[in-house]
Amino acid sequence: MKSNTIYPPMSEREISGAAISREAATQGMVLLKNINGVLPLKGRGKIALFGNGAARTIRGGTGSGDPFNGGLSGGGDQDVDQSLRYHINILNAMEQKVLRL
Repeated sequence: MKSNTIYPPMSEREISGAAISREAATQGMVLLKNINGVLPLKGRGKIALFGNGAARTIRGGTGSGDPFNGGLSGGGDQDVDQSLRYHINILNAMEQKVLRL
């Protein structure tokens, strides 16, 4: 796999791992068909949110794929925006959105 970065070429293990990751992601994706124009959801209704990360989202440093590459959030880095809008999990974000409807 050709790389246009400053990093050294990928090893066979990395290439194999990338292929496995891509296959797992492909099999795990869910595509929604917008049958009868039901999306976006309108008004109030019930939805289900599943998974550990819904309320206890782990971001960065654990292989989450978080693209954040600034400073250490909460670690005193002056370049990191400490406002609460960047410190929210998916569940809370959805609850706040529903309250604004």
